[in-house]
Amino acid sequence: MANDQNNPAFERIEQEINDHSVVLFMKGTPIFPQCGFSA
Repeated sequence: MANDQNNPAFERIEQEINDHSVVLFMKGTPIFPQCGFSA
């Protein structure tokens, strides 16, 4: 994979992981979850 460290999405994910001890990334949106287990 290419070096994504200049990608704003990569930077936000990295910051979230550094700021919180537990992080959940789920497919979909809060209104329309698409993970298959949250509905």
